[in-house]
Amino acid sequence: MPHRDVVAWTAMISAHTAASDASSALELFAEMGEQGVVPNGFTLAAVLKASVVGSDLGFTPQVHAQAVKLQGLLDPYVASSLVEAYVSSGEVDVAERTLLDDALKHTN
Repeated sequence: MPHRDVVAWTAMISAHTAASDASSALELFAEMGEQGVVPNGFTLAAVLKASVVGSDLGFTPQVHAQAVKLQGLLDPYVASSLVEAYVSSGEVDVAERTLLDDALKHTN
């Protein structure tokens, strides 16, 4: 693909995840970062889905940090994906804090 923008990367990540090839999806996300493409909320949610599908839930805190850095937590889709990923890994307390932090941001 000659021009890979954030939409193209996100589509490829989502397609690999849908095909149950989560490890390739996560590799694509890493390659996307190496290429200097900044993820958007849809990308972050797709990567979180890949981490759940592939049971690579150790990746969740890294995506969470990136979401905070990019203010992606202002996107309810990203916040709910984070909650799902944390709950899937058994970290319900972190999921609850994430959900409460997101709710506070939307009320201010």
